[in-house]
Amino acid sequence: MKLAVAFVSFTFCLLSTTSATPVDQKSRGRKIALNKRQTFSGPNGVDTVALQNHLSHVTSKIKKGLTAYARNTGQRHAFEHAVASHRHMNTKNDKHLSAEKRSAGANALMDAGNALWYGTIKVGTPPQSFRVDFDTGSSDLFLPTLHCSVNCAGHKAYDHTKSSSSKSSSKTFNLHYGDGSQVTGIQYEDTIEIAGMKAHNQTLGAADSYSSGFANDRFEPDGLMGMAFKSISDYHAEPVFSSLITQNQSDEAMFAFKLAHDDSELYLGGVNKALYKGDFTWLSLTEEAYWQVHMDGVTLDGTLVTDNSTSNANVSEASIPSNLPHHSAPSGASTLTSSKKIAAIVDTGTTLLVGDSKTVERIYSLVPGAQSAEHYAGPGFYSFPCDATPDIGLIFNGTEFKIKKSIMNIGEDASQSDTNTGNSSASDATETRGNSDDNDESENIGGDNIHAHPKRCLGGLVGHDGNGIDPGLWIVGDVFLRGVYSAFDIGNSRVGFAALA
Repeated sequence: MKLAVAFVSFTFCLLSTTSATPVDQKSRGRKIALNKRQTFSGPNGVDTVALQNHLSHVTSKIKKGLTAYARNTGQRHAFEHAVASHRHMNTKNDKHLSAEKRSAGANALMDAGNALWYGTIKVGTPPQSFRVDFDTGSSDLFLPTLHCSVNCAGHKAYDHTKSSSSKSSSKTFNLHYGDGSQVTGIQYEDTIEIAGMKAHNQTLGAADSYSSGFANDRFEPDGLMGMAFKSISDYHAEPVFSSLITQNQSDEAMFAFKLAHDDSELYLGGVNKALYKGDFTWLSLTEEAYWQVHMDGVTLDGTLVTDNSTSNANVSEASIPSNLPHHSAPSGASTLTSSKKIAAIVDTGTTLLVGDSKTVERIYSLVPGAQSAEHYAGPGFYSFPCDATPDIGLIFNGTEFKIKKSIMNIGEDASQSDTNTGNSSASDATETRGNSDDNDESENIGGDNIHAHPKRCLGGLVGHDGNGIDPGLWIVGDVFLRGVYSAFDIGNSRVGFAALA
């Protein structure tokens, strides 16, 4: 989608030979140089309409997965309840994919002005190339077809008639999104190639209509490929990477992301040791559905500011110390432990850091000069003086991970363009954001006079009220992930974070 901030889409350059036979030579993926394709910031600041659409899409996507989970498993997911059920969330699927040594692939991610990171997969025999968004918050692959007539202009279409390995499953699909529209079409099976690895007989959706959120002016890639688990698949089919594992194509049952300003990549079949330093902080999955984990808490200026009382996942009475050692980069070493937890989904398809509205409101109430931006950016958004970006951290498994201020500050408040801010521009805000990590406090920090800071910026931490999902759920997106190296370990049912090299 065309967003003002990083709506994550991820790309692979698939540089391998193709074959019509099901027996493939094992081959390594290769990196592609990172290129920026477009920018979404301009002289008038952040596109708040795009931000609102993105937040709506994110919560809608989670609800869509919950519906699929109930249909696939016959049970309601713990995140579905708006009223706390106190359900224990430590059950795991018995089916763990083996991690036999096969092959590994590293592919650079395309950055579209901190709005889209996207890349390429190949589909069919002979292969057709498509740019797709790689999304750990969903599980299905879909592309437009030649017959797609709604919001498909500008996207490359999948032509199943030109693939000798394509076959129709005669099943339809219908994906609902937050803008009220849908992605509909027919399910096919075909060969999917990623970074030199091939998944045969892979289920994909061939869409004959796209929702407005996937129109080319808001979503540059051709389609989307989910990287979560089968239990939330609308097709009730194995996700592509799981198929690569079961078909013995991957070195390990693991993939990893670097989402940063330079040299971003998705690595399949393990981790790229050149891109991180120190040890990983590992988090066991509470269930194999989303990449869902427990978070210990949120800090402001190194002090815990969450009471963890709003999530369905809170199952203990232990408290967390109110002050923590500062860690400018994650080391993997635990600095505190607590059994009191917050439910969180790690989602590369989410630009923002999304938390429960009460906690987010409390956090911003402690930030000098911060105020609600609901009147122009929408519910859950807040602004603050551009030179006073809050110092936010997330605690996972006892380790505090600081979020860079230049990432937490997502851009200048566009509503100022016609006010007494004069000739302020997005480029001015960017310069201020870049300096904010070096200047932890402005001269007016601690005061209540917001007019002392004429330039105001929007925060990457936003609140949600549930609306069909657990109101205490946190969605950990790019605002956090751009500051760490993240590993998604299917074989051991866990997620890991490490410091970027």
